[in-house]
Amino acid sequence: MQSKYAVVIVTFQPDIERVVGNVRELRRQGFYVVIVDNFSDSIAEIRERSGCDKLVELPENKGIAAALNAGMRAAVENGAQWTLSLDQDTMVAENLLEEYKKYLGLPEAGALCPAVEKRGEGIVGSLSKKVEVVKKCPTAGFFISTEAWNKVGEYDEWMFIDYVDYDIETRLRKAGYKIYRINTTRIIQELGKLSVNKFFYGIGKLLHVKKLCNFATTYNHSPFRNYYFVRNGLYYINKHRDFLNVRGEYNFLIKWETKKLLLEKHRIANLRALIRGVRDYKRKKKGR
Repeated sequence: MQSKYAVVIVTFQPDIERVVGNVRELRRQGFYVVIVDNFSDSIAEIRERSGCDKLVELPENKGIAAALNAGMRAAVENGAQWTLSLDQDTMVAENLLEEYKKYLGLPEAGALCPAVEKRGEGIVGSLSKKVEVVKKCPTAGFFISTEAWNKVGEYDEWMFIDYVDYDIETRLRKAGYKIYRINTTRIIQELGKLSVNKFFYGIGKLLHVKKLCNFATTYNHSPFRNYYFVRNGLYYINKHRDFLNVRGEYNFLIKWETKKLLLEKHRIANLRALIRGVRDYKRKKKGR
C-alpha cells in the first residue's frame, strides 16, 4: 500500500489487542502503517497479528528517538509526504486524517497536532478555535511534513526518551515553521497513573487558586522515567538556550520535580533519579 500519509507506531511490550485495533482504524483512514518495535518479548505475535504495512524490528530497546527515526525512514521510502507518530496506548479519532488534510496548506506548516483528551483531566485544546498555533505538543498525534523533517534533521537520539518531542518542535520553530493544533479532532492519551493530592487540591479549591489545584495533580511516572526527564530537560534547555525562555523552562522542571518529591510515593527513588540525572547531564552521558 502506497500513500502520501504514513503513521509510525512505536511499541514495547504492547497490549496486542489495542495495537491490532489501532492499526485497523488507521489503515481504514488511509494511512500507510509502520510499526517499530523496541525489542518486545511478544514480537512473534506482533508479526503475526498486527496487520501493519511495515514492521521494523529493532535488535534492542533503543528508545523513542531511534525508533521514530527508523519509522520515518521507512515511511519516506514508501513516498510519505506527511507522517504521524503514535505510541502504542494512544487512541485516535475516526476523523483524524480527514481533518488534518484540510489544514496541510496553512502558512509555514511544518507539523500539525490534535486536541488531546487526557484521561481524568479533560481536553487540552481550545473549544472556541478550530486551529491555533502552539509551541509544544505530545509525540502522539504529531503529524510532520517530510520536507520539514529533512530540513531540521532526525529526532535527537542523545535523549533516548523524554523531551524528544519538545526538541524537534523547537527545531521546527527555529527553522521558521509553525505547529498548528487542529481542535476539530483529537487523540485519547494515558499519561502515567494520574493521582490528585487531596490536601493541596482542597486548599486550592477553598482559596480559589487554580494553580494550586493543578499542582496537586501528578502522573506518578517511574523513577526510571524521572532520570531521563531531568537529564534530558537540562540538555534540551542548554541546547536551545538562544531560543527558549530559559527561566520558564527551568521553572517548569523545578515545579515538576517538586511535585514528585512532595506528592508521589517513591520519593527517595525519585530523589536519587534526580541526582543521577543532573550528574549524568554534566558528564554528557547520552542515550540509554
